[in-house]
Amino acid sequence: MKRSSGTAKLSLIQQMIADENERHAYRIKEIAGMTARLKLLEPVLEALKERCAFNCDTHSIRPLFNREIKVSGWLVYVPVRVHETLLEIGFEETSRHDYQSTYTVRLKKGRLRIAVSVDLHYTSRLS
Repeated sequence: MKRSSGTAKLSLIQQMIADENERHAYRIKEIAGMTARLKLLEPVLEALKERCAFNCDTHSIRPLFNREIKVSGWLVYVPVRVHETLLEIGFEETSRHDYQSTYTVRLKKGRLRIAVSVDLHYTSRLS
């Protein structure tokens, strides 16, 4: 985070508040930049909640490469069922990178592009 170049030294509390205000302003700008994509994403998240009981952590919805949205669960990863459900509701897989116990997949449906990281051990099928 950038520090103010003012001559007065901030107390620890003032410094923490200034840092938090800067972080908040950045996040508000980030959300504003995703507005059109978030409108497309909202019905998808509703479908995921209905079909596989997935609740997205809104703090972890982030822009990715200025055209995609990274969608995460409570932690960084989502269950395999989320990936399967996205394919069932018409998303097309555009790329996939496999790792030892996870994989990251990019999907597209119309103008909406999303990325999810899937934990292969988190395979519970919630109905």
